[in-house]
Amino acid sequence: MSENLVKYFAFGEMETIESAKSYALRLFIQIQIKHGEEVARKIFAGWGKPLSKTQRAEIKDWEILARYDQMSPWPNVQKLARELAEENKALPPDQQRGAGGIDENNMDEYIRRLRRDRKKGLADGTWQGPGCETRWSEYWTIDPDE
Repeated sequence: MSENLVKYFAFGEMETIESAKSYALRLFIQIQIKHGEEVARKIFAGWGKPLSKTQRAEIKDWEILARYDQMSPWPNVQKLARELAEENKALPPDQQRGAGGIDENNMDEYIRRLRRDRKKGLADGTWQGPGCETRWSEYWTIDPDE
């Protein structure tokens, strides 16, 4: 997972349960990046659970968007599509990013769809990507009494 993606998650104060959950997720991801999933799960025993296939796909999509946003001197869909398609050739199918796989044209369309979806979601308030605290309430059901 891209370390740059971590900065897109909501952080700030932990005044609400939702912001505390977001903070916990961010911490889990940082531990996972630095020490591996097994260590992170041991630390979060009782709270951490394996991500679903849908959740893993969403995170991969967010990594693509984060990578696009950080391109310099400016973002370029075609260049990113070429880079991802080339990188995907060396990865097993379950680790490849984007539905385009190794096809540059499919990857280009996939990135453009991700950008459209994000733009629309930001405009109408339905964006559920990084920075959206409420998204994680459906994935994290922490009951401290259990």
